[in-house]
Amino acid sequence: MVAEGRPGRDVKVLDDELRLQIRQLCTPCGTDWVDDRATIESLYPLSSLGDARTAICLGVVRGDGTTAWGDARPARCR
Repeated sequence: MVAEGRPGRDVKVLDDELRLQIRQLCTPCGTDWVDDRATIESLYPLSSLGDARTAICLGVVRGDGTTAWGDARPARCR
């Protein structure tokens, strides 16, 4: 959306909606640690999306089978 030049408010609204969904899906610890101001960039490893084969709670599984975690994901959940 940013690359398309969409207004910052549109990006923020989508970011908020995604973060709220992530909090519901990442159980049992999702609601305990996902900061209200967290961005998608901190929750998911966007640099690994091009090689992602599947998504897991705040991470992606790459084509080679390794997992890339978002910076915000607690070590106890990895």
